[in-house]
Amino acid sequence: MEAFRGARAGSTQMEQALQAQRTRRLLTGILGGGLGRGLGLVAPFIVMPAMLGYLGDAEFGIWVIAVSLTSMAAFCDLGIGNSLLTKLAAAYGAGDTATMRELIASSYATLTIIALVLTSGAVLVVLGLGLLPGSPVAPQFVPTVLVTLVTFFAGLPSAIIQRVMYAYQQVWLSSLWQVAASLLSIALCLVAIRAALPSWLVILAYSGAPVAMLAVSTAWYFGRYPQLRPRLSDVSRGAARDLLSTGARFLLLSLLVSAALNMDNLVIAHNAGAEAVTQYAVPAKLGSLMGLMITVIGLPFWAASGEAYARRDLGWIRRSALRISLLGALGVAAVGIVLVLFGDLIISLWMRQNFVDQRMTLAMLAGLSIVMALTSPFNMVLNARAQISPQLCVWTLMLAFTAVAKLTFVTATSVWIAPMITMIGYGVIVLPTMYYFAMRR
Repeated sequence: MEAFRGARAGSTQMEQALQAQRTRRLLTGILGGGLGRGLGLVAPFIVMPAMLGYLGDAEFGIWVIAVSLTSMAAFCDLGIGNSLLTKLAAAYGAGDTATMRELIASSYATLTIIALVLTSGAVLVVLGLGLLPGSPVAPQFVPTVLVTLVTFFAGLPSAIIQRVMYAYQQVWLSSLWQVAASLLSIALCLVAIRAALPSWLVILAYSGAPVAMLAVSTAWYFGRYPQLRPRLSDVSRGAARDLLSTGARFLLLSLLVSAALNMDNLVIAHNAGAEAVTQYAVPAKLGSLMGLMITVIGLPFWAASGEAYARRDLGWIRRSALRISLLGALGVAAVGIVLVLFGDLIISLWMRQNFVDQRMTLAMLAGLSIVMALTSPFNMVLNARAQISPQLCVWTLMLAFTAVAKLTFVTATSVWIAPMITMIGYGVIVLPTMYYFAMRR
C-alpha cells in the first residue's frame, strides 16, 4: 500500500511539474510572440506614411485591397498549415519525432506544388483583369497587385518553419526571426522609396523581405535540429492525405473566418469606392494593435493545448482557457481605451492628416477586439482537438449575417458600421457557441 501511495505521489508530482513547465512555455511564448508580432505590426506604421505619399491615394487603396485579398486567401494552403500545427503538437506531446519529420516533409512537398499552381493562376488572372475595359485593376496597377499576390503565395511553403517552432512551443524563437524580418522589410522599403524605384519594386522590397527571412530561418533551424530535418524519403502519401483530409475542414473554416473578418475593405470599395477604403484602412490599421494582442495570446495556446490533450491533461486546458480569456479581454480593453481616447492625436502625428469618423471606427474595433479576445482561447482548444464541425456551423451563420448587414448599411460616411456589425455577430453567434463546445467534458 505504501509503495502504491508513493508511486501515485510521484506520478502526481511529475504531472504538476509538466503542467508548470507547460505554463512557463506558454507565458514565454506569449511574451515572445508580443515582441515579434509587435515589431511586425509596427513595420506598416513606419512605412505607411511614406507609402501613401509615394503611391498616391488611388494606388495605395489598390495595394490595401490586394493585401486584404491575401488576408482572405489564407485558406489557399488548403488548411495544411493549421492541420500541421495540430498534428505536430500531438506528435510532440507523444514524443514521436519520426512522425513529426514525416509530417514536415509531406507538408513541404504538398505546399510547394500548391504555391506553384496558385502563383501561375494569379499571374494569368491579374494580367487578364488589366486588359479588361473598365476593370478595377487599371493597367498601371497590375504590377502592384501581382507583386503583392506572388510574394504571398511564395510564402506558403516557407511558413512551415513557424508551425514547427510553435509545435515545439518555441514561440520566442519564431519571434526573434520575425523581428529580423520586420527590420529588413522596413529598411528595404524606405531605401527603395529613397531611391525613387518603381512602385512595384517598393512593394516587393516591403513584402518580399519576410519571405526571404523565412527561408534563412528554415535553413538555420533544421541545421540546429537535424532530427527534424525533412528528407525526400520522409515524404509520405499517407501523411499528405491525412494532412489534406484534416486540412480540408480547416480550409473551409479558414475561408469562412477570413471572409467574415476581412471583407470590410472590399465592401467599402464596392459601396463607396477605393478612396473610401483609405479613410477606413488607416484607423483600422491602428486598431489592428488589438488584433495583434489576441493573436499573441491565443496562438501559443493552440500548441500547448494540443500537447496537453495528447497527455490527457484536460483540467489544465480548461483552467488555462478561462484565465487567458479573462486576462486577454482585460488587456485588449486597456489598449482599446487608450486608442479611442488618443487615436485622433496618434493618427494626426502618424499620417499627418485625419480621416472620416476615425474615432468611431476605433471604438467599434475596440469592442470587437474585446469579444474576440474572450473567445480566442476556446477557438484554440477546439483547433487543437481538430474539433471543426461546430465551428463550421457557427461561422457559416456569422458570414451570412455580416455580409448581408454590411452590404446593406455601410456607406462612405458610415464606414464604422462595418466593425460594429462584426462585433454584434461575434458576441451573439460565435462567443457562446465556442465556449460551450470547448468547455464541455
